[in-house]
Amino acid sequence: MKPFILLFLFPFLLTAQDKSIIFTMRDHQVKQLILSSEDNVSYEYEDGLITTAAVIAGVSSQTFNYYSGDDRLDSVIVHTHLNKEIRISKKIYDYDKGGQLVCTRNGQDLLRENVEVDSFFYNAKGQLVQLRQYQNKLGMEAGYRRVDHLLPQVSVDYEYNNRGQIIRATSSGWMLPSTTHYYYDEQGRDLRSEKILFVDATKAEENEACLRIVSESEYDDTGLLVVTNISTYEIKPNGREKKIPGKIQMKRSYTFYDHL
Repeated sequence: MKPFILLFLFPFLLTAQDKSIIFTMRDHQVKQLILSSEDNVSYEYEDGLITTAAVIAGVSSQTFNYYSGDDRLDSVIVHTHLNKEIRISKKIYDYDKGGQLVCTRNGQDLLRENVEVDSFFYNAKGQLVQLRQYQNKLGMEAGYRRVDHLLPQVSVDYEYNNRGQIIRATSSGWMLPSTTHYYYDEQGRDLRSEKILFVDATKAEENEACLRIVSESEYDDTGLLVVTNISTYEIKPNGREKKIPGKIQMKRSYTFYDHL
C-alpha cells in the first residue's frame, strides 16, 4: 500500500466547531499526528515497533519498551511536564506462559505509592472474558496480588458470538454500571453499539436505566469508515425515552498521496 495522509474532520454539532486531525503515515506506521497548529505528536519506530511518542509542545512523552526478541510490551514510561517539573510514571505488563497479558501495573512509585492494577481473564479460546481494575494504596512492596491490599474499582465482563466478536460488555464498580451491546454487518465491520447506563448500584432502590448512548457507523463503497453518529437518550423511570438535543457526528475523509 502506498503511504498516505488521513484527514479526519470532526464537526461537533453541539458546539458548532470544526476540528481537524491529520495522520501522516509511512509503511503503515503513523509518523505524525497533528491535532492543531499548536499541538501535534511525533512517533519513532524500531523494527516495526513504536518506541517513542512525543507531544511536540513538550507537555509529555512516552517511551515503549519491549521484551528482547519479542513484540510484547514490557513497560511504558511517561514523562509529563508540569510547571517546570517532570512527573514520571511507569506501566508494567505481565504475561502468562502462553504469552497472554494477565496484568498491568501503573503508577508513579510502583513500590511504595498508589498503584493501579488491571487483571485480565480469558476463556479456553483465548478470548478476554473479564477485566478487573484495582487500586493498591500500599504499593507493590505489599504484594499486588494479595486481595486484602487491593481495592476493587471496576469489573468488565465480555461476551462473544460464534465469529469471535464481542457482542456485550457489562461493567460495574465505582462508576455508573453499564451494559454495551455491539452489532456488526455481514462483512464483520462495526455497525452499531448501544450503551445503557444505570443509576448508582450502591443505592437501596432497584437499579434502573438512566441513559442510552447509540453509536452508528457508515462506510463508503471501498469499505472505509466515513461517518460515525452518536446520539444520547434519557430513560425516564416509566421506561420512556427522551432524546437529548444535539448529536455528535464524526466525519472522516481520506486523501492519498504517491509520495510524502
